[in-house]
Amino acid sequence: MLRTFLEYTYLATYAIALVASIYRYPKYFDTKLQYLPIIICYTLFNEILGYLTAYLPQFGFFSRDSISHYNVIIYNIYNLVFYLYFLFLYRFYIKSRRQKEYIFWGVMLFLLVSVVNPFFQNYLMSTQTATYIAGGFLLIASIVFYLKEQYSKHKRIPLANHPLHWISIGLLIFYIGYLPIKVDRFFHFTNGTQEAPIIRIIQYLLIITMYVFIIMGFIKLKKRSYR
Repeated sequence: MLRTFLEYTYLATYAIALVASIYRYPKYFDTKLQYLPIIICYTLFNEILGYLTAYLPQFGFFSRDSISHYNVIIYNIYNLVFYLYFLFLYRFYIKSRRQKEYIFWGVMLFLLVSVVNPFFQNYLMSTQTATYIAGGFLLIASIVFYLKEQYSKHKRIPLANHPLHWISIGLLIFYIGYLPIKVDRFFHFTNGTQEAPIIRIIQYLLIITMYVFIIMGFIKLKKRSYR
C-alpha cells in the first residue's frame, strides 16, 4: 500500500517540477539553467516509458517474451545525459580554476568508465553500475565544491533567489542516500539474492525529497536569476 502510494507520488513530483520549471522559465531562460525543463521532461517521460516497457509487452524493445521487459538501456542512456548536463553546469558556475580542472578531468574519467563498463556488463541487459557510481561520486564532489564556494562567498547558503542552490541540496541528499543502495543492489544481483522490500521505499522517499527541493527552488525564484 505504502509502496504504491510512493510510486504515484514520486511520478507526481516529476510532473510538478516540470510545471514549476516552465512557469518560472522567463526568470532564468537566458542562464545556463535554461535546459532544466528539458532534463526534467526527459526524466518524466523516461520513467513513463520504463513503466510501459516493464509491464506492457507490446511496448518492449525485444520480441522474445523472456526479455521483452528489459528496459535498462533507456536508463543507461539517461544517466549519461543527466550526469554530463549537471557536471558541465557546475563547472560553469564554480569560479575556482582548480576545481573547474578537477571536474574536467573527472568528466574525462567518467567517460572512460562509460566506455569500459559495457565490456563487463551488457549495455542492453544490465545497469551500468560502475558508470553510475563514478558519475554519482563526481556529481557529489561537484555539488560540494559549488556549495562550499557559495558559503565562503556569502557566509551562508543563499536560497531566496538561487534555484541551483535548492537543486544542489536535493541532488546531494539523493546521491548520498542512493549510491549505497546502488552498490548493495549490485552485490544482490551478483549473488542472486533479493534486497529487502524497504529499500525500494527508501529509494522513492529519496526521489521525492530531491524533487521537493527542486520544486522549492523554482517556487522561491521571484526575480531574474543570475547568469
